[in-house]
Amino acid sequence: FRINALEDNAMLFEFVNNNRIERARCDLPIAGGQWYALEVAVTDNSASCLINGAVVLDYQADRSIRGHVGLWTKADSVTQFSHLTINNGATCLDVT
Repeated sequence: FRINALEDNAMLFEFVNNNRIERARCDLPIAGGQWYALEVAVTDNSASCLINGAVVLDYQADRSIRGHVGLWTKADSVTQFSHLTINNGATCLDVT
């Protein structure tokens, strides 16, 4: 899940065999120079993407969603990450 202030949108991607596949997108005004809290809540075959606590994308897959978490930036942007939390219900990893 990523947001882009240059394109004013939010997008959800899946990586399969090293290929990025767009799964959902919405147009949304994103201001540059601001902090945003991004969250992805995954349950079985659905993913809800939130910005500052508000759902902006919902995605339904045809199979259970499982995988890894990664952080990346585009070459035309400056991005900072802070307070990554991964919670699978049983354990929680918090990286500051």
